[in-house]
Amino acid sequence: DELARFVTGRALDTLAHYRATREDLDTATAALTRQLAQQRAAVASLRRERSAAAAEVARLARLARQSGRATAARTRLTGVIVGTGDWLCPVAGPHAFSNDFGDPRPGGRLHQGVDILAPRGTPVVASVSGVVSDHPNALGGLGYFLAGSDGNTYYGAHLEGYAASGSVAKGTVVGYVGNTGDAAGGPPHLHFEIHPGGGAAVNPYPTLVRYC
Repeated sequence: DELARFVTGRALDTLAHYRATREDLDTATAALTRQLAQQRAAVASLRRERSAAAAEVARLARLARQSGRATAARTRLTGVIVGTGDWLCPVAGPHAFSNDFGDPRPGGRLHQGVDILAPRGTPVVASVSGVVSDHPNALGGLGYFLAGSDGNTYYGAHLEGYAASGSVAKGTVVGYVGNTGDAAGGPPHLHFEIHPGGGAAVNPYPTLVRYC
């Protein structure tokens, strides 16, 4: 009987210890499960925040690109004034012009410059010092480029004839007003473009108004 009671007591103690240990394990497992769920929720929240932040960055980048394109478009249409006070009007004689930059042209083109009307043979001069290169072509007829010392590129077209080329000083005659190219049969004029920094053409009208 004593042995039976001893064995039974030991068994009960072991069972109680097992149950207590099992309860501790269950409690710890439940706590770990809750922590894991919280961590997963935190990770999911961070992923959502990162996704939202990436979407916001992309949205701001799109807005910046759109704003940049809009600003560039406005600059191209309204133009910028180049020159520092000593810039010269490219037509050295009586002339007239209007703001016809961007006007539609045949073939879906848009006018990339301003047409300066002047009597045939009126001298066309370099507005700034730089390097002049002749550029005859089908549309512009006798055209030229001036790589200006101010960092800008200038293009003129429809000349009656060429004059100086290569390195030129400001005011050097580079050609004469005419109506060659697709201007044949129309009034003599200088088609004149300004390309700031050698980039896309911008409206030269504000510059011409100031200096011509």
